[in-house]
Amino acid sequence: MGPRSLLAMIALAGVLAAPEASALVLESFQTPFPANMCLPNSGAPVVFSGAYCDGSVCPPDPVSTCGTGYFADQTAAPGVWQGAPRRAEVGSGLGTRANAQILPGIGQLEVHHLEGGGSGSAHSLVLKYGDASAPLDLDLQALGFTGVRMPITCESNPFYPLHVIVRLRGDLLDPGGPVARAAAYVTESRLLTLPLEAFVISNGFSFSDVHQIQINFIDGCLSIGCEPMVIPTRNYSIGSISIDSGATATSPRSWGGLKVRYR
Repeated sequence: MGPRSLLAMIALAGVLAAPEASALVLESFQTPFPANMCLPNSGAPVVFSGAYCDGSVCPPDPVSTCGTGYFADQTAAPGVWQGAPRRAEVGSGLGTRANAQILPGIGQLEVHHLEGGGSGSAHSLVLKYGDASAPLDLDLQALGFTGVRMPITCESNPFYPLHVIVRLRGDLLDPGGPVARAAAYVTESRLLTLPLEAFVISNGFSFSDVHQIQINFIDGCLSIGCEPMVIPTRNYSIGSISIDSGATATSPRSWGGLKVRYR
């Protein structure tokens, strides 16, 4: 074998040995929310804001308007990366209603926003992973972070988008602490990917020290600065949330470019 053939084989081996893109699954939606304490009759594993039927048919079953049924906190839930603390919250305004539940059989979080409201109204869903007592302590730079990815299924509506915001947080004890933020509008069912280059960093944020990942889904007037309106009914679902990584994250076009952009 000649020198050139040997060099060619070494180069090919290097290509084959190069690390492939991979993903850290942050949430696969395998564990339902706990039974909602505001629903003593049904014990339904949902979070809700506004009103929710505590039974099968309302009436005659009672309707709950309990003010503390809008959130659920869980730790060590199967399907969440390393059993990190997970908090889910739904919100609604001006007499509107919203609810969400996990469907573990298909690995999805299902969200229902019901028509109503007016000027300044918005429905919202917030997911938080990690908290001050148990931060994620994720070194995304070492992982070769390339972006956040999740499938979203919703009705197609180019005039009424769902606003998705991903925040990577550093020190959680500092309200104005380090953060990286990326956002997108979703107008139809698709695999949403927020790449590394979409994140805007502030307050000394470092991808090597991520304590919490927060994802907001906003549906309504506040999401697009629209004129006063009645928010229509919307149903959507979210699939497995992944943190993508790969060798390309250390190339000059990714990490190097980010450092130059926000230096």
